[in-house]
Amino acid sequence: MSIPCFFDEQSLRAGQDWDPQLTESLLASEHLIVLSSSHIQPLDWVNEEINRFRTQTGNLPLGTGRRLIFVLLDVEAKGVGRIQNIDVILKAKEYPAKNLTHLRTTPLWADLITKIKEGLLFDANAIPVCLAVLALTRKRFEDLYDNDTDGFADKVRRRLASTRRRLDSAASVGQLKDSYGATPYDWKPYGESTPIGRILDELKDSVNRQLPAGAKSFVWDRLGDNFYHPSPRPGARDALRTMKTGLAVFVVDPLSLHDDDMVLRLNLLDQYFEDDRTAILVLASEVVEQHRELLKLVDETATTLFEHFYKSPLRRQYARFGFHLCANLDMELVLRTTLGPHAHVDLPAAVSPFVTEGVALPARL
Repeated sequence: MSIPCFFDEQSLRAGQDWDPQLTESLLASEHLIVLSSSHIQPLDWVNEEINRFRTQTGNLPLGTGRRLIFVLLDVEAKGVGRIQNIDVILKAKEYPAKNLTHLRTTPLWADLITKIKEGLLFDANAIPVCLAVLALTRKRFEDLYDNDTDGFADKVRRRLASTRRRLDSAASVGQLKDSYGATPYDWKPYGESTPIGRILDELKDSVNRQLPAGAKSFVWDRLGDNFYHPSPRPGARDALRTMKTGLAVFVVDPLSLHDDDMVLRLNLLDQYFEDDRTAILVLASEVVEQHRELLKLVDETATTLFEHFYKSPLRRQYARFGFHLCANLDMELVLRTTLGPHAHVDLPAAVSPFVTEGVALPARL
């Protein structure tokens, strides 16, 4: 996202009264982003700029055009009414110990930019899709692995050994730890260098580009921090109650399920297991080269099939498609989700999401 911005030190012209210049820039600006800290709150001229912008927007609510966004650095913003704030830096308590230049090199900054982008591009007419990633943070993974809590390290080593990946050196263990980050959305699945949060944003944008003319677009509605609270049961339930729609996508890291707290969070989602508006994606920790080669082969030889499921404009319905199935249970899953709903003749036909490690079929939205 590239947006022309006004910065006072770069944009004000020397030797001229800066007040008219600021007023002119405020009038011309579509959005105002305020980095709110204990240093600026006592400053009258900062509050005056905010009030001018709010007056120009006519106190319009979010979703009606211009945006006023407060990024909280080390204190809560005062007198902002019901305007939604972005508090990822405030909650992390990284500022002012780390200045903004330093923070720009951390995953926290990427999360901040994502939230700003979501705020700027918010569309009141878009369809929210509840999103949660069930993956450990790096800190939690390190605590469990280094202390071998409840045999966590041994379970992870045995699980990865089954995929011919061995954790037999400090470097290999460090590489695995590097796949986790400050938040669940910083987890890097199947050997990717890109965090799952960014992957999901790119996939959502790709889906929206394939919508027919006039169709509503989709936006992620991430479950709140309560879902990831150390005591998950009450927090997760509170977070689930905030869901604005029945549409939901849950992404699962199978290695993280060796943590009992993560299993508890997953079990609390069981109400969505029979909902055809839910997609549950269990992603592989890494993908063997044969999978990539098989995907390329299908693309080159079965073009019509491949393009229908992977590249065509979004359809109203899809057949169940099992790709790279490696076990009888995978085949049975496709049969169950295809035939099962039709066995209940007294119930409306449903479409269940396809869930398997490393493969995910489109869920009917």
